[in-house]
Amino acid sequence: IPLFTLLLSVAVGSYVVGRRGNGTNARHGMLSGGLTVLIFWAVTGRLWSLLALVPVAMAVGYYGARWGVARRA
Repeated sequence: IPLFTLLLSVAVGSYVVGRRGNGTNARHGMLSGGLTVLIFWAVTGRLWSLLALVPVAMAVGYYGARWGVARRA
């Protein structure tokens, strides 16, 4: 459940970035997804298994922001 919640928060956050940001694109969502997991990794006491989620969260962030940009247009 925590991993699903983390990826859901990345998707919603990157959707908002893509939808509300005037000069943003899908790469900004990808960056925000990766940074979200890295911040979560630092806050949780550096659980090394979380670093495997960085590419997954970046992909989720990319597609979330891409969807937001498409809805903005």
